[in-house]
Order: sequence, then C-alpha cells, then structure tokens
Amino acid sequence: MRSAVSPIQADDRRAAPFTGSDICGEAGLTLPPDTYRPVFEEDLWDFTDVVGLPVDMALANRRFDFAAITDPRWRMVAKELVLALLAPRHEAVALLPRAYRTPLHLRSCNGRLKEITRFFAWLAQRGLPSLEHLETADCEAPGASALHRR
Repeated sequence: MRSAVSPIQADDRRAAPFTGSDICGEAGLTLPPDTYRPVFEEDLWDFTDVVGLPVDMALANRRFDFAAITDPRWRMVAKELVLALLAPRHEAVALLPRAYRTPLHLRSCNGRLKEITRFFAWLAQRGLPSLEHLETADCEAPGASALHRR
C-alpha cells in the first residue's frame, strides 16, 4: 500500500543541500564588487547585475520569483531544481544519474522555473498533495496539455 505522505512531507526537517549557498558563486556567475548576491533561502533571486548577460535579456527574466509557488515544499523543490540546473557540478548534483552535466543559461533556467510554477499551480488546482497522487488520467485531462506550451 502506498503512503499518503509525500517524500517531502516525510522529512520536512531535512536540510537542503544548497542551504546557505551563494547562488551566483555556485553557478559561476560574475557580479561587480560590492553587489548583493542572492542566497538560496530567499524567494527572489535577482541576477540583474550579473556580468556578461545578453543585452536583449529582459530585466523580468533576470529575476527568479519563487514566491509565485505558494506551497513552501514545492518552492524548495523548485529552488533545488533551478540551482541544480545552474550548477550541475555541485557535489549534491554531480552524483545523480541522468543529471544535466552542462550548466544551463539563466534564460533557460527562468523558462524552467515558469514551467514548474505552472505545474505546481496545476497540481494545487487539482487537489493533488504529492506526485504520488498523480495518475495518467490527470495528465490527460483537459488543460494538462497547456503545461507543455511555452
């Protein structure tokens, strides 16, 4: 019999592998001296001042707003995913089978964050408390295909 408790709920006290991390430092992103550096626990990661970003990259795409994910458990998952995509050589990520090995650009990570934010909102709308409750019928439901649109 499957447990009704998600892995996240089962161990809410676990420390994230990135707790206290300087996001830009982990991702190898350069900032001017004396510029504020986003930290893992914050719900807004602002990469506005990162050196070398394309001039056509909109300011809105340089700010990662995790607060849009209302459930704090899913918000933690999103932060872990995004930082793992930015820093795939981090010791907590490098050992994972099938993990990305090449860091993604901030633009790509922002797109992934938007996708996962929509997905977690969709889970909440359907009343699904964990991925264990997700069934094929849920994924085939009207509106589920909108999750795959960009």
